[in-house]
Amino acid sequence: MNIFPFKREGRYGYANHLGEIVIASVFKRAERNLGDFALAESETGEAILIHARTLDRKFLRDTKLEGDEFHFGFVSAKRTHGPLVGYVDTSGQFAIEPTFSRASVFDCGGATVQYPGDQNYYRVDREGNRRGQAWLSITPFHPNGRFSGATFDWYGQGRTVIDGEGNRVTGRAFRYVWREHEGLIPVQITESSVGWLNTHGELIQEFEAEKIGNNFQNGVIPVKEIDGQWGLMDVSAHWTLEPKFDFIEGIGEDRYAMGYMDKQGDWQVQLCDPTGLKISESVFDSFDFFEDGWCRVWRLDYFQGLDKEPRLHFNFIHRSGRLLNVLDRWE
Repeated sequence: MNIFPFKREGRYGYANHLGEIVIASVFKRAERNLGDFALAESETGEAILIHARTLDRKFLRDTKLEGDEFHFGFVSAKRTHGPLVGYVDTSGQFAIEPTFSRASVFDCGGATVQYPGDQNYYRVDREGNRRGQAWLSITPFHPNGRFSGATFDWYGQGRTVIDGEGNRVTGRAFRYVWREHEGLIPVQITESSVGWLNTHGELIQEFEAEKIGNNFQNGVIPVKEIDGQWGLMDVSAHWTLEPKFDFIEGIGEDRYAMGYMDKQGDWQVQLCDPTGLKISESVFDSFDFFEDGWCRVWRLDYFQGLDKEPRLHFNFIHRSGRLLNVLDRWE
């Protein structure tokens, strides 16, 4: 069962997949569940673990949430009055004690962290043990990916491929290295060429293009022509969707955010399938990533008055194109 946060009068509650309210809006903060548990924060700042099926709540004493959701059984958190970050598991206990200054979400191979007083980034395993070498930066791994990019020099061809333990897997360097998924690693080779590597670090495709997407999704990846538009390309570097969009991003579960910039400079982005067919007529400003058939979407409201900042509203959309719309409203 999935439960989804909604906002009413400055406080958050939860609804089910039909948009029916299952927990009233009493929380200072609330996040959706990935798996059995969702995370929320009380009025007094206490972290709360909510079972998505039973709706039972457990208060996590001496815990301040840093992350939003459990990933591979962990979420980043601090002690209530402590400066360092560790990881809490689904029992609500610290499985990895707070020893980091920064801590990313877990992927299938570990997590990326920084230590106090050290500007470098490292990979750690599920016990919190440091693996591999230090890097100036590490590109976030795909949740189910085994390789990604890391920076060893901020200038020029200063990026390479690392595995989940933080070890370099190729002697080659690139302008940028994205994240592996489906056994392929997209790379920016020069300002006007892109391609992809296999998991041995071997370059297997190289061609002229301006940009390439973050990762493969069901055998295709977004590619932008030089001074042109975005389309989708297969593993043989053939177009499966001709370049005709100003923006394309794979957002999981065979769905894409595709769209154009209008004459006013605003993005008009919609949920599409790999053929470019619109799944929903709704227009959004940004998307998260699909999990269990649902994705959070965002929309800016610019009509708040001349003296107010635009307000960012959120909702959830199913991969079928159905919006959740708790009480038939955006939040």
